[in-house]
Amino acid sequence: MVSVSADATTYISKTLTGTSAESGYKKLGDGKRYLKGTGEYGSGYAYAMKIIKWWPDSVEASFYLTKGNSASASFKAVATTGSGENQSYYIRWLGNSSSSSAALKITD
Repeated sequence: MVSVSADATTYISKTLTGTSAESGYKKLGDGKRYLKGTGEYGSGYAYAMKIIKWWPDSVEASFYLTKGNSASASFKAVATTGSGENQSYYIRWLGNSSSSSAALKITD
């Protein structure tokens, strides 16, 4: 029997630039997910964020990136909120300058 591994699903993939940038929102379902990134210019912090209705959004994973370096961090995603609504996530980038950028993604 031949074993075939499936490619990881990419839920969000975005190059973000500046001192405060965000991707679009995406539902990730239940399970372990990874925030991954590579610094393209300058440096900054990357965050996987969970939307919290009526409250500040929650940081689920984060790391610091510099140009040419890569990093990853895992977190546990959930499909629904405590009140039964669909749960969404997004990526936030806080660069150290307006030209700082990173290629960021969330995968399983």
